[in-house]
Amino acid sequence: MRLIAIILAAVILVSCASDDPGSQAESSKDNDSSRITPSVPSEPQDSQPDNSQPDNSDVILAPRSNTKIEVFDNSGKRIGELENNGCVTLCNRGIVYCSAADNGDDLKNEFNLFDAKTGKTTRLGWIEGEIFENVFNRIEIGDHVYTLVIKGNLYDDEPDPVYLVDIDLNGLVATHTITDDGFAYMSMCEHNGKLLIRLHDQQDKTLFDRIFEYDPSTGKKREVITAELDDGEKGNTFRQIWSDGKNVYVLRIAMNGLSDVKMMLDTYDAEYNKISEKDITGLFLAANKDRSPEDISSEMRQPVAYFRVYDGRYIYYENFSVSRFFADLETGEHLIETNGVFSASNGSGKTFWFWSFGGREAGDELSLNGVFELHDGKLEKSLYTDPTDSRYEIWSACSSADGTRMYHCGYKDPDTGELLPSKLTVVGK
Repeated sequence: MRLIAIILAAVILVSCASDDPGSQAESSKDNDSSRITPSVPSEPQDSQPDNSQPDNSDVILAPRSNTKIEVFDNSGKRIGELENNGCVTLCNRGIVYCSAADNGDDLKNEFNLFDAKTGKTTRLGWIEGEIFENVFNRIEIGDHVYTLVIKGNLYDDEPDPVYLVDIDLNGLVATHTITDDGFAYMSMCEHNGKLLIRLHDQQDKTLFDRIFEYDPSTGKKREVITAELDDGEKGNTFRQIWSDGKNVYVLRIAMNGLSDVKMMLDTYDAEYNKISEKDITGLFLAANKDRSPEDISSEMRQPVAYFRVYDGRYIYYENFSVSRFFADLETGEHLIETNGVFSASNGSGKTFWFWSFGGREAGDELSLNGVFELHDGKLEKSLYTDPTDSRYEIWSACSSADGTRMYHCGYKDPDTGELLPSKLTVVGK
């Protein structure tokens, strides 16, 4: 349902709002780019079509405000601080983050680049308006970071355009219209220098899931894979996409009503010819063996944050609720027992995994800040200890293409309630 999905996205994802781009904004269509001052958003996704739309046209977003967060290097040396309002991504050139302009009363947001070597910040641009971004899908290619935003009031019945925002780290920002009427749950990955963008839209009583290929060098866009789900919850709907450069993988939910739901892994070649499909429902069920059938059906239809396939064999799944699994597609074995605080790093670098918010493996009291990497089909574990205070717990993590990592950490004492200020630590190669 649309409203439930929007609320879920607002809670789990970081949303950054602003106000419309004033007189400087120019609209752009498909392969036309426009100069527009940047901003930030969030991500939503629906589980099945729903024609009922609650009237929330009077909902007003609160003005954005900034929070100071200090940045340290791996030795514990303070590099500087960010005036941040939530969206932080590590790239080769530093940290791309968002801030509310001047902490004013309007909804104006800025994109900024923090140089982790010098501690200096460069303002890259701004956007005004009610903007929501899927920060899990920021993609770094060369000196550019790409992100998807939806603009408008998600609580009303007006069409909400989706933009691909091109953040040039040398200081320029452009937008490209992807669709004039999109839905905020969307995803994106890189495929051989191009972007694969997954959107869905509802037409009459049918929900269409569409995957587009977008070429940043030419601005050309084409639809390459499509699925349909009717109002009887019969058909197919996509949840995520992933490319290893050779193949494209699509996570698909096949439905024959709410009582008959399957999770499918579709494999395509580099030119989007379908190679195979595999029912991976059993892998999902094994990770949710203690849940009721109703909960399992709901969990299977949840929006998906992270989805990866390695060597065509090892699959990682993490939805926006509590389900995760890391499994071998050939043997059906799970590589690790996961729970709701096991998570993947974001960013365009090599993915690693960690226990977030003080999560521990069952029976292993040394698992606080356990960090995992996939090598030869096995997850190898190390421990991360914050250089300034060993009590810090990993809240989220990011990696850039050059091998640098960033940990966002914080801590609250469970007995006294003592808080340590959240912080960012940049760890070199």
